[in-house]
Amino acid sequence: MTRLVRTRLVGTRLVVRAFLGVALLLSSGCEAKQTALVAETDDESADFGRSSLRAAVVALSKSPESPQAYEVFADRVRELMPFFSRSVKREAELRLCTLAIAPLEAGLSLTPEGQLQAFATTVWPSILEFPKLEGETPHDYADRLCASEFALDCNNVIPERWPAILNARVWRTLKNRVELAYSRCRWCEGDKAFAGLVQRSHDIHVRLELAARRAVLDGTPADWPVAGPHAAPLETEIVISFASGGVVTVDGGTVDGGDWREAIRSMRGDTTRVALHLNPERLVADLLQVLRGVRSAGYSEVALVTRHKEFPYQAVTYTIDARVKNSGELNVHNGDTIQILVQALDHSVSVKAL
Repeated sequence: MTRLVRTRLVGTRLVVRAFLGVALLLSSGCEAKQTALVAETDDESADFGRSSLRAAVVALSKSPESPQAYEVFADRVRELMPFFSRSVKREAELRLCTLAIAPLEAGLSLTPEGQLQAFATTVWPSILEFPKLEGETPHDYADRLCASEFALDCNNVIPERWPAILNARVWRTLKNRVELAYSRCRWCEGDKAFAGLVQRSHDIHVRLELAARRAVLDGTPADWPVAGPHAAPLETEIVISFASGGVVTVDGGTVDGGDWREAIRSMRGDTTRVALHLNPERLVADLLQVLRGVRSAGYSEVALVTRHKEFPYQAVTYTIDARVKNSGELNVHNGDTIQILVQALDHSVSVKAL
């Protein structure tokens, strides 16, 4: 974790602790600062669920950065909602929003995929007000979001970039809800803890929106060859990507020093197969150069990554023997594009299937 992220997390923890301290103080004392004065008793019908709400806040304070603890808290608030009066509903909304910041910010050191795995079925459903389904996995939940609520955001972007886009949308929604809840809260006016959380949600949202824009630019399906009907599913292989701008990545990470051959050699282990992404406008001659590097790294097969042209642009592959040294072995020419090669490979697979 970088020093910058660590510093931000410490700041958020202090703010959240201050916020939880306010909750504990109010749960046992006078309600003079509240928008409505409600007697504190053990009878939920008399205090409209406020004591139960604050008991849930106290329980969350034991693990404020835990996504699972937040999920339990949000579920409890949802159970109590029918008992809440108007003022208690506003307090519940304020706590649902502000207390989501701690687990989400603690996860900023994770990759977008890691954040999706941690939060898609724990914190996101409450923030987005988009409930998860029974037995739904994080990716199932993300797929359903991209097919409905965020269809316009996910359209024309490959699924591997969806986590960054969805993460930014979650923080946008959270920022808006925090600002609205804070504006309706009279008893937290001038409270630096709450004001700090409002500013925090805004700053993080701006950063993640920039990351989402990069994901959109890097994730256009047009950067992949269009697959034919006979391509095979993409397996969990090491993926080398030669992007349009000349940037080489291995499994989504940039290569130190640019030596991708050494990078895939060090990652090989027992596997003899590596996946390769080349822009469809690159030439077969470029592929032959890559195959030389792949052979030198100890691999015997390359899975050329292509995509279906229909949403959600599923990644599929064609297998190429890494020992291929000239274009004639692939029934194409050096000057042909990778897209033409894909058509030739698809035809070859269809003939073998007869």
